[in-house]
Amino acid sequence: MNRQNIQFYHTQTQDIHQTINRATSLPIPLQGPTCYTDASLSPDQPNMASRTAGIGIFISNLQEYSTTTIHIKAQVKEVHTVFAAKAAGLALAAMVIDLLHIPSCNFLSDSQLLVHFLNGQDRQNPQDWRAKPYTEIFRNIFDHLQGQLLKIDRAQNHIADLLAKQALHFQIDEQTTVQTSCSCILHPHQCPLLQALSHVNLQSVRLLAANILSFDVKKKRCGIMLAVFGKVGKSLPSHQEEVGLLHMLHPTSP
Repeated sequence: MNRQNIQFYHTQTQDIHQTINRATSLPIPLQGPTCYTDASLSPDQPNMASRTAGIGIFISNLQEYSTTTIHIKAQVKEVHTVFAAKAAGLALAAMVIDLLHIPSCNFLSDSQLLVHFLNGQDRQNPQDWRAKPYTEIFRNIFDHLQGQLLKIDRAQNHIADLLAKQALHFQIDEQTTVQTSCSCILHPHQCPLLQALSHVNLQSVRLLAANILSFDVKKKRCGIMLAVFGKVGKSLPSHQEEVGLLHMLHPTSP
């Protein structure tokens, strides 16, 4: 059994359990899909030139017996402020939600300035005028969705933060293509996320990587097991192999 794949599975399931814990600790209980976004770049300085920022997006859909999560990494070029970079992250997240035809979603950001501006009455004068294309894209999509835009503590946004930091240091060239994977058992032939990403077109933003993961809480089965034991279309792990893996990663599991 591939130890690297097992560690990958372990990391992904940890993300899911932490998501459940975060959802229950939020000031306002949230129902349905929830989208965490963040951006990573050097701090703002006076008269600073434009720079590249990493974008991290973490979408979770917690249900009674199952959870689906989406991880997305991207870069945005030529941003001048942290405000603009985080606005680009929210715009990209909203585009993905819209392309997936998800009718309701809660968006969470750790930027007080951005959340205050987007929830306010004056939407024509953002802190950085160069962020206006991103703020307008987000509002145009968000206004047709059911959900809220909320400010959260940075500690509750650590998965999106990690994705953004990884995206910032992602090595790319002209031949680099988007790294994608789908480990959702419900998508054996065609993944809606991978289809949606092919239609993303956002100014100065380049997608780097995306994956979708499903987890069946009731059966304690994780779609990522396909990455451990084989690709979609091949036989699933035997019950004995599956139980063995679960006990290895979660010794207290019955």
